[in-house]
Amino acid sequence: MIPWNTPFREEDLQTFESLAENGGPQPGDEASEYEALDEVSVQKQASVQKQAVEAPAKSKSKTGVGLMLLLLMVSGVVSGTVLFTVKTGKNAQDRELEPFHLPVEPHCVPEGKTAEEKIAEEEGVSSEEEQPGEVAEVPESEPPPPVEHAAAKQPSIEENLEKVQEILLVAEIVAEQLDSVEAQELLDSVQEQVREANSLGVEPHFARVVGDYLQKALIYLRRMHGVAVQRGKVLMDQEANVDEFPELWEPQAGIDLSPFEKEKRDPSSPVHHMVTAFKSIEKMSCALLECFGNVSQALLNSRPFGDERDIALLTQTAEDLQYLNHNIKSQNALNYLATSIKHCISEYLKVKDSKKLEDLLLTSEIEMMQIRVPVKLALIASKLKWHAQPEEINRIKSAREKLAELENAISTLREYAHEEANSWIDTFQIVTKAQDHAETVEAMVSALKEQTKGILDDQESLSKGPIVKEGERIQLACILESEKVQNLLENARWRVERCFDGSHNLLVNRTHELNMEVYEQLISRIQQVKSDVEAEVTQFHISYQNSQNEEDPKAALDKLRFHAETLIKLANAKGKARLFLLQSTILGLFEEEIGMLQTSSDYARLCEFRNPAATEQMSIRGKEFDNAYRTVAEATTLVEVSQGLVKLCSAVSSMHRVIAEHRLGQEREALKPSP
Repeated sequence: MIPWNTPFREEDLQTFESLAENGGPQPGDEASEYEALDEVSVQKQASVQKQAVEAPAKSKSKTGVGLMLLLLMVSGVVSGTVLFTVKTGKNAQDRELEPFHLPVEPHCVPEGKTAEEKIAEEEGVSSEEEQPGEVAEVPESEPPPPVEHAAAKQPSIEENLEKVQEILLVAEIVAEQLDSVEAQELLDSVQEQVREANSLGVEPHFARVVGDYLQKALIYLRRMHGVAVQRGKVLMDQEANVDEFPELWEPQAGIDLSPFEKEKRDPSSPVHHMVTAFKSIEKMSCALLECFGNVSQALLNSRPFGDERDIALLTQTAEDLQYLNHNIKSQNALNYLATSIKHCISEYLKVKDSKKLEDLLLTSEIEMMQIRVPVKLALIASKLKWHAQPEEINRIKSAREKLAELENAISTLREYAHEEANSWIDTFQIVTKAQDHAETVEAMVSALKEQTKGILDDQESLSKGPIVKEGERIQLACILESEKVQNLLENARWRVERCFDGSHNLLVNRTHELNMEVYEQLISRIQQVKSDVEAEVTQFHISYQNSQNEEDPKAALDKLRFHAETLIKLANAKGKARLFLLQSTILGLFEEEIGMLQTSSDYARLCEFRNPAATEQMSIRGKEFDNAYRTVAEATTLVEVSQGLVKLCSAVSSMHRVIAEHRLGQEREALKPSP
């Protein structure tokens, strides 16, 4: 054992110098190499022990120590990569030595390492060097993405810049669909990362920094995807709270639906084509409900967002949100249309039943007037006589008593006519009771007519006073009734004309869709009734003026009956005007339905499909819609329009099914990760 303070001999130094000059030991000298290392190790241990005992001798051996350090450096070159380090920790007291392998040079990274590990080794990821013998502390990192993609080569800075632009575009699309403060904040964060990345340019030495900005943008994009999925759940809750689709009347115990059933089966009745339109809307609503469930479930079942290779997933999520929003709006529109059509059906039945009730009341009042005037005339004439016969007085008295009973019965009938009704069923029940009571009134009128027959035959002088008074009442009633009719007709015409410019449309801002002939026919009928009413009122005023100059009370009484007939004609015209007003409302609803279906069709056609089969199917359904739309546009009657609407609803429902099936099936397969 050679102590460390013993000076090297000249031949030893020459030996090491020769080895250094020759580049290390030659092949076959491995044994001598390790023997030299063992000898150096022994000498080092002896030196340590001797230094502990002979500290004063340290100053005398400076030259030897320097030569020894040179020896160790040369030994490292000679022996390859093996050095000896002192263990710390548990074996610190034993001072045992073990080999320590130097790090591999960056350009010699073994195969199998990822690009991230290469970058970490090149740039020195750890800010603190590991202490010998200690385990390096592993920094915390985000959990790995849910989907493991195949390892790809390190992208260039140009590719990363293109990727951040793509990320920004997708983030803007998703944020637009979310339309929330949180989404806007995430979008702002993505935009900030994109701005920072773009500000660096395309210099290669900025590749790492641009990659960092890309990763930060992906973090915000991942959060945005989570928010989008949550929005899907919110939309599901909104859809669950959508008003239930209305139902038409079904047979119920104790409720007579015969008027509705009769009108529904009559092809010439407006109720028939309104029911047809209602059923087609109901069928489409069921289809949209099913499509909403399929797409929303596909959204909730989608895999979490991983990295930039999942941008298509986020794009799909945005498309799903857009569809779900459109679906809910369409369902609300269909509910509105169905509710409005049901209301129109109810109003139509109410108008017809109310007309029956008004006719009963008006007929009874005119009959009573035709009895009341002669009785009053007879009473006045009997009072003018010096000696009236008791039989005549009793007859007039009895007639007046019966007339009072008739007036009370008609008052009850009038109460039925003024009774409030919430639905056509209530109106029908009221009319049923009124018709039963009207039979009693009719019997009383017949008996009173028989009793007062010829009551004026024996009267020599008759007063015109009662006739004039009744004439004034009829004149006032005709004026009021004609004004009501004119207002209803003008309102109906105005509603039809609103369809020309689309100002009636509450669902979409569109112009009229139906054939002009449909409107022209209705306007022509409205104008015809208006002309008839004007002519009738003009003729009434002429007749009334003539009756004022009539000297013969009996002739004046005949004209009074003619004036009462005018009142009945005006009442009939009012019933027609109400139906015209209802038909104009139906036209407006059909316009809104066509516009809504057109909007939904336009949306479906704009959807992009990655599957050619889905694209072809959408093209086929689009042609079906175009054919159905052409049928509606060429229709000249409401019946033809309602039949065309059935085809339109069917075509749009099929387009929605294409979207839903694409989301569930082939689209989901296309988004699966590559093996």
